[in-house]
Amino acid sequence: FSGGVVNPDGQPVETAQMQRKGGKRIGGPVEAVTATPERELDEDVIYLGMLFNHFGRVLLESLARVWHLNEVDPSVKVVFNNANSAQAAYAPWVPKLLSMFGIPPERMVALDRPTRLRRAIVPEALFEQYYSAHVDMARPFRDVAQRVAGEVKPSDQPLYLSRCRLTSRQRPVVGEPELEDLLRDNGFAIAYPETMTIEDQVRLINGHSDIFSSLGSAAHSILFALGKPRLHLLASRDDIPANYFLCSALADAPTTFVNCLGSGGRKSPNDERLNRRANSFRNPEKKRPGEPKAGPQSMPQLVEMERVVEYLDQKGFLKNRLRASAGALISVVDLQRRYEEAWFYARLRKAASNGGSLPADLELEAVKLAAGSWPVSLMLAHYYARSRETSSANAMANQFAALVGAETDSSRLTYHRGDVRGMANRIARACEPETAKRLAAILADRFPISSPGDEVMSD
Repeated sequence: FSGGVVNPDGQPVETAQMQRKGGKRIGGPVEAVTATPERELDEDVIYLGMLFNHFGRVLLESLARVWHLNEVDPSVKVVFNNANSAQAAYAPWVPKLLSMFGIPPERMVALDRPTRLRRAIVPEALFEQYYSAHVDMARPFRDVAQRVAGEVKPSDQPLYLSRCRLTSRQRPVVGEPELEDLLRDNGFAIAYPETMTIEDQVRLINGHSDIFSSLGSAAHSILFALGKPRLHLLASRDDIPANYFLCSALADAPTTFVNCLGSGGRKSPNDERLNRRANSFRNPEKKRPGEPKAGPQSMPQLVEMERVVEYLDQKGFLKNRLRASAGALISVVDLQRRYEEAWFYARLRKAASNGGSLPADLELEAVKLAAGSWPVSLMLAHYYARSRETSSANAMANQFAALVGAETDSSRLTYHRGDVRGMANRIARACEPETAKRLAAILADRFPISSPGDEVMSD
């Protein structure tokens, strides 16, 4: 994170700092700084904190101070910090969402260099991730919902918010396509929030009395609910962040957490956190471990279909018992294979991005799995390229090219397109010239750029 607000003497303005987990400061200046203003803004502004490019963080953090906008004249300008100085541009939905909360683009002042402000109004943040929320946090969301969906009447048809059409950059739920089939055959509506406008998402949340979702940003849309819908969150009992309890309380939405997402026999995120905590006591110098652990936001989850069927039956949602029986018989072997691929994909990504190394036994497992998996071959090539193991990177790049050349499932190619294009250059630089040419050819053939956003991927 970059930037921050300081007093004339260079001391950080504490109320402008972002906090999580009960006072843990996230980003911003931590001590007095010396900054020479390059411009002056001779007007009052409202400082709203960091502006993210992630749906859940925008809802819970970038909008946590907007409650104050109702108490000032709409002509008063608004200032955000860019959460990431390397962020090239915001997703198209970000300005649209801000406009719905009374912050059209013309009301925002972009501060791209040190600026002296005549006066900065810093409202209190009403949501602190993983810790606490003020009851008034939901008020601006309800105001938006009243304008957008005030006339919508909730249907008795249950709704499922799917992650299936996200990309390989987001945490997958392995077995979700089969879960969708089961729910669809039992009368559920299936929605893909990332394919919808913000207005349609608000109307969707207000159009159903029962809403099912796995843990993820889409579930935080419950803040827009006006009619206190019943929320059913598919989760693992080992890891339910406090944000979901807080959002349900703010929305006054009765919520059940359904313990039906497993970790496929791998260590759960909660186990890994406990291991990290234990290691920190044995590591007083706080040195970074050689094997970075991947957290719950990145690791895949595995649908335990029998538990889903049992819950649907208990709550009266099971209409098609024949389909439910078929759902319970889905190949456990196939699901486990898909989970292993997704698990190693995420774990290798984490190790490569943090410059760490996998234990020898996990690396051996990954290499074995990669022999039949082009996504894992890709991540191993990336991992070896980042580790400067050029011979191994070259071998995995060739294996990736051979395997992906035989891929017949276009949806898998689409799902991984962003990652492949984002990593290709770094992998190619670690490879022999002939391998680099082969990579370029397979990239053009199997992962063509179909939209302007496809090529935007920081490595």
